[in-house]
Amino acid sequence: MFCPRCHRSYTEGETTCAFDGTPLLAGRRIEHVRSKRTQHIGAILAGRWAIQGFLGQGSIARVYLAEDVKTQEPVAVKILEPPWAHDKVARDRFTKAANAAKDVIHDNIVAIHTVAARGDGTPFVVMEHLFGESLAEYIAVRGPMDSEIGLPVMREVALAIEVIHAHGLIHRGLKPENVFLLGDPGDPYAVKVLDVGFGKLRDATVTTNGTVAGGATHMAPEQCVADEVDVRTDVYALGLVMYQSFTGKPAFEGEGDEL
Repeated sequence: MFCPRCHRSYTEGETTCAFDGTPLLAGRRIEHVRSKRTQHIGAILAGRWAIQGFLGQGSIARVYLAEDVKTQEPVAVKILEPPWAHDKVARDRFTKAANAAKDVIHDNIVAIHTVAARGDGTPFVVMEHLFGESLAEYIAVRGPMDSEIGLPVMREVALAIEVIHAHGLIHRGLKPENVFLLGDPGDPYAVKVLDVGFGKLRDATVTTNGTVAGGATHMAPEQCVADEVDVRTDVYALGLVMYQSFTGKPAFEGEGDEL
C-alpha cells in the first residue's frame, strides 16, 4: 500500500495516509510516476530493470525511470553518457565512485541498490526512486524558503555531508539540484542528498590552465583552479546552498571567468 500523493509506504490493511489523509492505493507504484518518453522504453538492463521513461540529464550521465521486474518497485537508473562512456578511465572512475557511494547508508542520502554494466561495458547505477522535487525546483517555483521549512532542510543536508565525510569521501558537487525534497511539492517531509561521489568526474571539466568548462556557481575556489579539495570544499558549497535557499538567488552568478 502507498500514498499516491506523498508516496509513503504502508502495510496491508491501512486505508489512508497518516500525514495527508489521502486514500491509499495498492498495485504497481510506477503507474503513478511521471516521466518523459524515451526511445529506450522497454529495454531491460541486466535482465531485471525495465526502462519506463526519462527523468533527466546531468553533466556526465542520464537518469531513467525503470521498474524492478522482481519487486515491481520503481527505481532510478543512472547511465554514463558518451563521450565518457567510451573512455575506460572515465568508466572505471564512475564505477569506483558508485561503489564507494553505495557503502554510504543514511536516511538523508539517496540509496544505491546496484552498480553494474551493460553488455557494451557502459556502467550504470540503480538507485531508489524519489518522489518530490529538487531544492532548485522549489526555489524556482516558490522563491526563498521560509525559515520553518528551510532550517530543518539545511540541518538534514548538513547531516548527510557529515556522514559522507565520516566515510572518507567528499561530495564535491553539492548544489540545489543535488538536494531532493521528498513529499508533495511545496510540502517536504524529508531530504535526500544526491550524486554522492560523482563530483570527482565533474572536476575533470576544469582545464589544465585553470578555467572552468561548465557552470561554477556552487564550486569552491580550489575546484575552479583544479587544486586539491578537502571537507572544507563541501562546507563552502553548503554555505552557498543555504544562501540561495533563503534569498532565492545564487551568491555568485555568471559562467567561468565572469564569476
